[in-house]
Amino acid sequence: MVEIPSFDAASEAYLAGLLDALPAYVARLENELAREGVGDLTWMDALEDQLRQGLVELFALAPARQAETPMGLVRRLVLLALSEHARRVNVAALDRRGLLPRSAVDIAPELAPLQVQWGLAKARALGAEPRASQALSSNHP
Repeated sequence: MVEIPSFDAASEAYLAGLLDALPAYVARLENELAREGVGDLTWMDALEDQLRQGLVELFALAPARQAETPMGLVRRLVLLALSEHARRVNVAALDRRGLLPRSAVDIAPELAPLQVQWGLAKARALGAEPRASQALSSNHP
């Protein structure tokens, strides 16, 4: 059976991983926007700061008060910044390239286990308990 960390421990690890990976993610996004022809990218530093602040604030909330996932927050803030600063960018192309993250893997592949552990810990903190028989059964729909 998979060891599920406490919610606080999982949150701390996931947040640290996300914050460590943000500069490289923002640099990839900035490079792609430059390639798409977006001229002035001075707002990217402010976006990175918003992402950091938003993630820190989200992870400071109790599990039941986290109305948005970390990737939902990142995606929302990036889309908001794009709508304000780069209206003519091909959002669908950015999405296909993983630059509008749907999972932590889109930020950095090594975040995948941290995202899963955090999700399991949050589910348990909210009262859901995984059942090994259901999770491991190949006959379960």
